[in-house]
Amino acid sequence: MLDLFEKSLSMQKDKIPFVINIIIKKEGSSPRECGAWMIVDKNGLKEGTIGGGALEFAAIEKSKELLKTKTSTIENYTLNEKEAINMGMVCGGKNTILFLYVDPENTEINEIMEYAVSNYEKNKIEVSFDTNTFGINLYVDGELKKSLDKCDTAPGEFIKFLITGRQRALIFGGGHIAQSLAPILNNLNFDTVVVEDREEFLEIEPFSNSKRILSRDYSIEELDISIHDYVVILTRGHQYDRQILFSVLNKKPKYIGIIGSKRKAKILFDEIESSSYKDSKDIIHTPIGIDIKGETPYEIAISIASEIILDYRSNDESN
Repeated sequence: MLDLFEKSLSMQKDKIPFVINIIIKKEGSSPRECGAWMIVDKNGLKEGTIGGGALEFAAIEKSKELLKTKTSTIENYTLNEKEAINMGMVCGGKNTILFLYVDPENTEINEIMEYAVSNYEKNKIEVSFDTNTFGINLYVDGELKKSLDKCDTAPGEFIKFLITGRQRALIFGGGHIAQSLAPILNNLNFDTVVVEDREEFLEIEPFSNSKRILSRDYSIEELDISIHDYVVILTRGHQYDRQILFSVLNKKPKYIGIIGSKRKAKILFDEIESSSYKDSKDIIHTPIGIDIKGETPYEIAISIASEIILDYRSNDESN
């Protein structure tokens, strides 16, 4: 949702009218979950996706109609097995899509999005979309802060989204696997940080979209690791891996993955079991990655990214 607001603000700045599409209800099987979004302007899809295929095509065409009438609406798309086949889709199910027309001259919606983007790190920011009036409410730490177009808050008439930042992945080590992994995680919308003790390894192209930190001793002091972070340890030596692991465990990140063999993993887990960190074993993944029998650096990077995806998507389902 943060990306949606950032892109919307950019288009408003450029004086481009557009329609926001958001899946606000889902029943049965469909490609995307509630909260999936895309932006459509007069030329078609501009950003995001609600799952592709015939459903997305129909939503784009509907958005183009709404751009002409400068109106918002809600549409229900029923895709049972037969209808899904008729629409050229394999997945069935029902989707309710909110189509919100955005006039770039509307300063009120601009203010709401600007506030959300500027303050989500300091406060709990939630935005609700009214399904009757197409108004918007902005909540800060549970309290109503701003309201657009008399947004109703009656049960069943609005849907609320929490505005959160991009997830962060801290990659320790700048070798071949890290060079393959960082671009993959960037494309998954992670903010990536690469920590390496060799300056020349930080200057290469695969890390051009990552924050790069030269640390001769792999210190974590300036990293401000949080409980939401993903930590990937890929250094060239066991002594570095162990040092980083036990430093990072104090921060209780969401995920820690460590490169190495099953034998190395057993040694680490035995040491952790006899330490004060034994309750943190569940967040440690070693050998890192899903076992896809990968051998090349890129294959191993894909297995690591897959494990990270599985972790955060599993967390989505449990919330």
